[in-house]
Amino acid sequence: MKFHYLLMADFTMQQKLLMRRLKDTGLTSGQPKVLAFLSECNGASQAEIAKACFLEAATVTSVIDGMVRQGLVDRRRDDRRTYQIWLTDKGAALAAQVNAEFLSLEKVAFSRIREADAAALQRLLAEVYSALEQQYSTQRLVDSEASGEVR
Repeated sequence: MKFHYLLMADFTMQQKLLMRRLKDTGLTSGQPKVLAFLSECNGASQAEIAKACFLEAATVTSVIDGMVRQGLVDRRRDDRRTYQIWLTDKGAALAAQVNAEFLSLEKVAFSRIREADAAALQRLLAEVYSALEQQYSTQRLVDSEASGEVR
């Protein structure tokens, strides 16, 4: 299989398994990664959440809205313009469950791989991401200069 297909297939299968394991929680797609992030960076802004979870700003707004309705997070203003997102007690408990499932799935994913190979794979994927991110940033700059946008 080709690289792009393997990445997509691995991610999709991990998501399917995660959501199946969390089916009784009422979480929707996108919410588990936000909970996991907030468990480490509680009080983050929506922009920080978007960047860390690889989501568009509009998507984060929708995900957070749903989480507020479910009682998983609260929005609190930190100044006149920015909201911080904080886990509620219910959200923190669910974040712990989500983190446990992520860890369990990681063990399954690496169950057929030697520990040294698993560590090497993670390092290599981080390098792949870095190269792609650099290309994305460069292309975005070129696109904005071509359209006359001022940075």
